[in-house]
Amino acid sequence: MDTKMTGAVVTYLDLNHVINLAQEIKSGTTPLFDRLLHLSQTHKVVFVASAMHFWEIFEIKDPQQRKNITHVLKSLTNKLVIRDYEHVQHMEINNLIARHFEVKGKIFPLPFFAFSVGYFESFGRVTLEPPEGAAHQPELYAKIEKELYALLQTDEAIDIMMDRFDVLPKMQEDDPVHTQLKSAIVRDRENWKALSFHKKERENLLQYQHRLISKFDEYATRLDIKVNGLHPLLPDQFRGTEVLATLPTINMWAKMNMFIYHKDLTAKVDVNDLMDIGHLSVAVPYCDVVVCDNKMHSVLVSSKLDQEYKTAIFRNLAEATDYLEDRVTGIAPYLRRAADRQR
Repeated sequence: MDTKMTGAVVTYLDLNHVINLAQEIKSGTTPLFDRLLHLSQTHKVVFVASAMHFWEIFEIKDPQQRKNITHVLKSLTNKLVIRDYEHVQHMEINNLIARHFEVKGKIFPLPFFAFSVGYFESFGRVTLEPPEGAAHQPELYAKIEKELYALLQTDEAIDIMMDRFDVLPKMQEDDPVHTQLKSAIVRDRENWKALSFHKKERENLLQYQHRLISKFDEYATRLDIKVNGLHPLLPDQFRGTEVLATLPTINMWAKMNMFIYHKDLTAKVDVNDLMDIGHLSVAVPYCDVVVCDNKMHSVLVSSKLDQEYKTAIFRNLAEATDYLEDRVTGIAPYLRRAADRQR
């Protein structure tokens, strides 16, 4: 199986597994962490951090626990991050439009650009505003900017974030965003109750069409696209579900939403599920291995999203570690364990 990012097996760990590794280190015995750290040091497996990791860590009130968890992230990820949902989707839509109109030199190389170095970059490309008077001292500003980017790409960047944000408020059940999403799902359940699941999937995907339509003019302008000297109209084929399904973040969000809330019509609209959908919508298409919780594992396998994106999905970190070692060494885990017993 080829890797999605040349030369390494890109692996995403759900935060609960990172927390378990931190607890393992605290206990004084670190067999699983040591194996994963060794894999990371071979550079044949790379572990990625994400914005979601940090948002969730900030919500942990115990500063020592936050420190222990960030130690695991620092040790395993080597500052490699996967960008946030909105930023990756921007690149996907840009590429769709650029390819359709054959605009050369304006296509983001995905999946490579879905990743970056520097912990702040997990929230999207960092933008630095020039200080007042910088226009009169361009050389000085360029030097300062270079120093700041260098800092953001170090391990200390996480510590800066921790000191600055401390504890962030968590989205509550009565949060306006959560309430809006919950109302939409309840409405869809009522409107689609007579439809087959296949037709529900189509209707659900069409709801995300507004994202593409609303962005089309903006992106066409940014790409300087002209058709017979005029600003282009939205192509007819952009109005169907087929083109939406080619955008991994939209396709993932739509299908996970369907399998969580429309397979089981009694399923509660949970804030944590919505957060999981967001980060897995990027991790599954762009990583080779994803280790998540039991619920999301069931959703990804039932919906066959693991097969669609050729991503190995695990819920057990020890099994995932066996798999990664197998990918790196070529020795099947059960043979390795048998050899260990014979020593």
